Amino acid sequence: MRPPAGAPHPFALSLSTIASYPFALSLSKGAALCLGFLLLLLTINVAVAQPLDEAAIRQRIYTGRFDELKVLEAASAQGDPVAMHWWGSLVGNCIYGACERETEKALTRKSASAGYSQARVAILRNAGSAQELEALVGEIGPPRGALEQSAYVLMLATYNVPGAVEQFAALNRNAVAEGTLFPLLTKISLEGSKNQEPLLRALAEAGTDKALQLLIRHQVLYKGMEGEQVMAQALGGDRLLALAQCGTLRTRTNKPTLPAKLLPLCEQAAQEGYPAALDALIAHHLAAPNLVAARYYADLCERLYAAHCAENAADVYQALAMGSPTPDLVLQLDYWNAVAGVAADANAQRPTRLVRRIYATRVRNAFMLRDCNASRYDVQKQSFEIAADCPWRKQVAIAPQYLSGR
Repeated sequence: MRPPAGAPHPFALSLSTIASYPFALSLSKGAALCLGFLLLLLTINVAVAQPLDEAAIRQRIYTGRFDELKVLEAASAQGDPVAMHWWGSLVGNCIYGACERETEKALTRKSASAGYSQARVAILRNAGSAQELEALVGEIGPPRGALEQSAYVLMLATYNVPGAVEQFAALNRNAVAEGTLFPLLTKISLEGSKNQEPLLRALAEAGTDKALQLLIRHQVLYKGMEGEQVMAQALGGDRLLALAQCGTLRTRTNKPTLPAKLLPLCEQAAQEGYPAALDALIAHHLAAPNLVAARYYADLCERLYAAHCAENAADVYQALAMGSPTPDLVLQLDYWNAVAGVAADANAQRPTRLVRRIYATRVRNAFMLRDCNASRYDVQKQSFEIAADCPWRKQVAIAPQYLSGR
């Protein structure tokens, strides 16, 4: 499944407003810029005094304790910038029943004018033209710091303003110095991997999907290997190439299922905490077809990695609902279509419980990206130390009946 025409542009995301939109990137230059922007967005630290700190807000969202977040309403009315931003996001996403879109817009604007960077970024990224962008800058003030500057420059690039790509590359170079995950992935996406194979392999080892695609490209472009040679090396013991094959084979070759020799390697990678391998297993079992296994892996991916497997999970629940359209399966399908970005904005018609689940998954996905970006590259070891709060690369228990070697 893919988002329909007219779906929100990825630049329209922020840590709270991401609850309204899908996270989707490609390997195009524009996507590389978007990825670099996300890294800067997701590394922000909240230091403004507020009735609930960021950790408390996120835990309440994750666990469905939305009534406890109503304290943000009073703080918002008193002018707290962080409370205004989050309260606007909550009511704008219909968390308490009514869908107060205009309230969300007004509170985001007030929060931005009061100096809260996330709100300022949300305002900038929703500009409908280069002219509107400049008008907004005139209203809320010039961008301050890497977060706002990158948002501003990326919007300039969106509207093809000359020099924007170069400005972004300069910003990303500054971020690269910190050695965190997504700036380095953006660097290698922009510059190519010809002389950077150790870094590329470290990025793949860390669990980033895009690095897996770039690793396959590296073998073909810089080592002159054909597809069969890449597969032979993967099956011959190169575990990162095997992982890259798991994560990219279906989209590169249009083959619906994984080869028999590759399947156990993909299962092993999923057990080692690679989200791309788990996503590949969902697609494999859906095509097999083994809907029981596909559903198991889709639900497992949601528990571990939030919205990471949303598109394939939506396909699984569509197949299940077509076979037996029970109310539960219909709701599950609506949930996954919403998370994957293929459903219309229908929160006003959805049960409150479903609306909150969709919102929580998207917020959890955004924080997951921020947490994983905190992983740092060790130049001497040529590997990343995965951040403690990042769920990637942690051992995963898979029920034996869903493994091919049972």
